[in-house]
Amino acid sequence: MPKIDIKNLSFSYPATKKSAGIKVFNNLNLSFENEKINILLGESGSGKTTLLNMISGIENGYEGEILFDGQLINNVSIRRRDLSYMPQNYMIYEKMTVFDNIAFPLKFYDYSPEEIIVRVRNIAKRLGISHCLSRKPKDLSIGQQQRMALAKVLVKDPSLILLDESLTNNDPETKIELFKFIKEAKEELNATIVYITHDYVDAIKYGDQLYVLKDSKIVAFGTPKELRDSNNEYLLALKASSAYNLK
Repeated sequence: MPKIDIKNLSFSYPATKKSAGIKVFNNLNLSFENEKINILLGESGSGKTTLLNMISGIENGYEGEILFDGQLINNVSIRRRDLSYMPQNYMIYEKMTVFDNIAFPLKFYDYSPEEIIVRVRNIAKRLGISHCLSRKPKDLSIGQQQRMALAKVLVKDPSLILLDESLTNNDPETKIELFKFIKEAKEELNATIVYITHDYVDAIKYGDQLYVLKDSKIVAFGTPKELRDSNNEYLLALKASSAYNLK
């Protein structure tokens, strides 16, 4: 949970001395299904990250409604949205140990020291980085850093997980492994997941429901099979430009 409904959403970046205001969305409507991996597919600049920021509560300067299970959350604080957000840059704190990086969300939500220790150790064990907890991020491999970042997302058992192209730069084997953990978390927590990407193959391989964003509008949506069989011109162009072949 929850089901996320976006209703009549409009948003523009304000004008500055150097640039005119940029309209990102104009009466956008869509719904992300609960307990599914919902993938928002679109090219860079199509508004994917902006939408994720609105759902998370980072961005509030919009018109329209965002609802979680029918409840309006426009003015609900980030702390009360029961979500975790993994941005593309991972938000790694270089001066902290791996343990403290993973524990940071728990401290933000005032978990007890005892529960923090238990949760961090458990999630680190599941992700295979227990031996790294006393290290600093600079001492980790790229794959270990990504496991640490994913551990930060999963450590507080959120009902909503937002992922911003978080696994895009992994090799195929690592990506498969990390998506395995994400799917397990979805099933164990009954969580709703929204993952945004520009990669057509990732969307088809890993999504339960796909939503295709072009020019700030949803131009196609459905299951991976439905979209794979679609004759939508934009989807066909994304497929043709993919760096991998579908198996």
